[in-house]
Amino acid sequence: MHVFKTIAFLSIAVILSVAFLSGCSKNESLKLSTHTWIGYETIPLAQQLGFIDDEINIFITQSASDSLERLETGLVDAATLTLDEVIQARSRGVDLTVVLVMDQSAGADSVYARHSIETLSGLKGKRIAYEEGAVGEIVLLSLLKQAGLQLDDVSLVNFPINRMEGVWRNDLADVVISYEPTSSAIEKHGGVRIFDSRQIPNMIVDVLAVRTELLKSRAKALRTLLDAHFKTLKFMEKNHSKAMEMISKRTGLSTAELQKALGGIFIPNLYENFELLKSGSDLEQTSVALQAMLFERKMMKETSSLEGLFTNQYLPVEVRVK
Repeated sequence: MHVFKTIAFLSIAVILSVAFLSGCSKNESLKLSTHTWIGYETIPLAQQLGFIDDEINIFITQSASDSLERLETGLVDAATLTLDEVIQARSRGVDLTVVLVMDQSAGADSVYARHSIETLSGLKGKRIAYEEGAVGEIVLLSLLKQAGLQLDDVSLVNFPINRMEGVWRNDLADVVISYEPTSSAIEKHGGVRIFDSRQIPNMIVDVLAVRTELLKSRAKALRTLLDAHFKTLKFMEKNHSKAMEMISKRTGLSTAELQKALGGIFIPNLYENFELLKSGSDLEQTSVALQAMLFERKMMKETSSLEGLFTNQYLPVEVRVK
């Protein structure tokens, strides 16, 4: 008799445990990796403001490469990346889905020459310094296309962005591809802006991407995170000086540098995000063009299907700030 009672008790315990675990799996915490960039600052700022709770764990990395590595090894579930980085990751077998467009470059990525040139064709024979891969490639190829030049027409030198100011000051290049706050430093030392991302709209896009297989199990945390993003944008709009002060303290950048960086990006609102992430949007067409460019430059070994790259189903229906 006691044996049957014991077996019955254990059976119920197992059933309850399974049910509990199943319930937990539907609302698991979200591990998110991000790095310092003005377009991503809504995330750490939201955490400071208390809009993000314990179900979202944020890891600050040094670069997008670090975030991608964490995604590929399964250490995180989501990351802030550029759209081209997401496409490259998918080609390597890391299935990612974009759930939020954080910003679009609108002048933030720029090209500087030592002297103003009448036409971009004057770049022929010049030494162009850029950061190989991702955004640097997009700006470089777009610049040469508008100049009517081929890669063989210029001399390319590859440097990480944190060395670009030194490259410029030591005359290691005639032309530099950069972004803030390095761009301001180059301007201070005589750099003349000859081209920027305003001339290639929608090509440089910062997004929040999530491992596709985790979308359903992280749905609640995702909705909390996206809601927090838009709440933070509202806070920044209503309390701009305070927001800049908080971001400055965290990043070490001056408020003037932050203001300039903000002036070079466009941050889509909730409605614009719904439109950008829906099926058949302009962003889908941009993705096709980006993939073709990356494949042509051998930054991808093979192309992959772009089906399911975007979803707007985790965006908040409405956003309120208390």
